[in-house]
Amino acid sequence: MRYFWILILLSGISFIYSAETPEENKEIELNKLEEKIKTAKEIIRSQDNIKASDFLQLLPSVSLSKRTEYQEPRKGEVYLGASINISQIFSINDRHTEREVNKEKMLRRVDSIYYEMKKLIDRKYLLKTRVWKFTKIKSSMSSPVDIAAMDEKIDESLIKIQEIEIDIEKAYSEIDYIITDSGR
Repeated sequence: MRYFWILILLSGISFIYSAETPEENKEIELNKLEEKIKTAKEIIRSQDNIKASDFLQLLPSVSLSKRTEYQEPRKGEVYLGASINISQIFSINDRHTEREVNKEKMLRRVDSIYYEMKKLIDRKYLLKTRVWKFTKIKSSMSSPVDIAAMDEKIDESLIKIQEIEIDIEKAYSEIDYIITDSGR
């Protein structure tokens, strides 16, 4: 029995030392965000402004036709025609410029999402600290009315934290959408 209590005591101490603080969790989350933003920017910047499909429009259009009289379909002359439309060169340049502008817009949007997410993470951990303070205050209260009021404040803060976490996940999915959209 004595060994049981020693084991419980040692595991409790190791649990206390291995637990991460909210500041460490915040740093981990911010590092994850920065890595995601860095990866997104690299992917967006690595996209080409000119695609191979753009040059397919420069291929000549070929038409094959046969001219015969109605009564003699097997006899007749066969015509082979090829035409090249030079104006397609300008559309290639237009697409190149358009993709360049879209890249800049995507990079700017990723920067904007980064700022929003950074502020959401700050707000999330500020609310978590507030919840922790409220629970400490609640534990020192003796009036059931005050405890109920404090529970309500804690619940409101927890709901706000959940809403912030949902917004953070939405922002992550928007970054993923921008990355996939940049490949088109």
